[in-house]
Amino acid sequence: VEFFSDDRKRIRKIHIRDGRLMTVENYTSWLRLRPADTTLFYLGGYASREQRDFLKKTAEDNPGLRFVHFGDMDGGGLFIDEDLCRVTGIRFEMYRMSTKELQDPRYRSCLHPLTAQDRIRLESLKQQELYCQLASFMLTQNVKLEQEIVSYYESFPESPDHPFSEGGDLRRIYHIFFFCPGDGAADGKRGRVDGCQLCGGKCTLRDTRGFCRAEALLTDNGGD
Repeated sequence: VEFFSDDRKRIRKIHIRDGRLMTVENYTSWLRLRPADTTLFYLGGYASREQRDFLKKTAEDNPGLRFVHFGDMDGGGLFIDEDLCRVTGIRFEMYRMSTKELQDPRYRSCLHPLTAQDRIRLESLKQQELYCQLASFMLTQNVKLEQEIVSYYESFPESPDHPFSEGGDLRRIYHIFFFCPGDGAADGKRGRVDGCQLCGGKCTLRDTRGFCRAEALLTDNGGD
């Protein structure tokens, strides 16, 4: 559902049928995720005033609703979660944002070292009980992880030739950044793309040649 910020003032009641609401930091992960019994809310970074007020009203109208946040595991991502909890007054649990993900062997090749800004933010968050363990681990191990990597595994079943598995073809990482949302291509072609080597035939977005868009991008780039 999408509406203008001015429309929020005319909303009398917000009813969430699912058991939890999940805010998602980045657009790609928001498109991919389809968790059960969960309403997804695209945040896009720090919560704006309109988003803050909408979430506060959602909490007021839905007592007992669980709130979770899914974002990047870096200094900025944890700062966004801390800011979200503070400006809304809602306790957002962190989803797939723990030392478990940072130690998962599937993500090992996708870990990045911390920047100076990451370290400044994590040192600050380390003083808070909620973030102490995760921030301390990230600082000690000098690692961070983007949520797009985690959401990729949430969306596609693991296989021996998975792009991030041992021996996997890392060129397929293109599919992460050009994920097919399932609403058809601009030329109106829709439907499953059989035999797509990137998404195992799950892709529903085709280019003008009828190929999976991600596969076509790889082809156009010479497979690099």
